[in-house]
Amino acid sequence: MEAGAEEVARALLLGLRALGAEELEVRGEGFRLVLRRARERQAPGGSLIVSPVSGRVSYSQAGIAAEPGGRVRKGQTVAVVESMKVAVEVISEVEGRVVKVLVPEGARAEAGEPLLEVEVEEEA
Repeated sequence: MEAGAEEVARALLLGLRALGAEELEVRGEGFRLVLRRARERQAPGGSLIVSPVSGRVSYSQAGIAAEPGGRVRKGQTVAVVESMKVAVEVISEVEGRVVKVLVPEGARAEAGEPLLEVEVEEEA
């Protein structure tokens, strides 16, 4: 196994463990690997969306402006965490409004660390 493939395999194993792997997307050639499953924990009056792996956090790569008052949809990618050269998408399991950004754009988060606090809205 070449060194690059070994790094990818290690990242995959770490990601699968951290995510409980509901979805896995693998592409070839230039290579892209995406593991999907956001975790959320309860916060007073809402939910915490947490990082599934340790790495650098990007909300802009997910296409959202992470700021208080911003909307979050269930199933939406709310952040991308770069871990060992692998992009791990963080998917919201709740619908609501961002109350607080706990890890800013470009900062490093640890696995299980809350990224966003979301005020959950009832589904219609």
